Amino acid sequence: MIVSLCTHLLGNKNDGEDAAQDAFVKAFMQLESFRGDARFSTWLYIIAVNACRNRQRSFWQKLFKHSLATGIPGKEDDGAEMIEIIDSSPLPSQELEKKEFRDQIKRAIGLLPCRYRELIILRDIQQLRYDEIAAIINVPEGTIKSGIARARLALQVELKGLIDGF
Repeated sequence: MIVSLCTHLLGNKNDGEDAAQDAFVKAFMQLESFRGDARFSTWLYIIAVNACRNRQRSFWQKLFKHSLATGIPGKEDDGAEMIEIIDSSPLPSQELEKKEFRDQIKRAIGLLPCRYRELIILRDIQQLRYDEIAAIINVPEGTIKSGIARARLALQVELKGLIDGF
């Protein structure tokens, strides 16, 4: 869940994994500072969100923000006997449509101001409760609720025309 959160907040799997690792290392190093006032997961989320914020502010993150990730080449065919398998998966065109739709939603979330993006990710993607988000962001629960409503409206504006009936 922490890797997923960091990946969504940073918009890049590698950066998300690095930030999650930073968060786990920091949590381990500061384990004795956990007082038990909140749930352990909430404490860990706070550390993860802060690790993502730090990574976003870093010089290297800004410098390489738009660089392309390279793929890992696949393994060579080992000459094993071929077995025919019936493919019941969606057509490639349907998969492409879904991927493009998801990419457009990710782009729209990425265009939101940082606070709105955090709220959308924590509530709608990570599905955290309002009180957990309030503890992570360190603001009152009512502020979280109104912030999420404003964030959803802003996202709706970004997605206008993408979804029928929006």
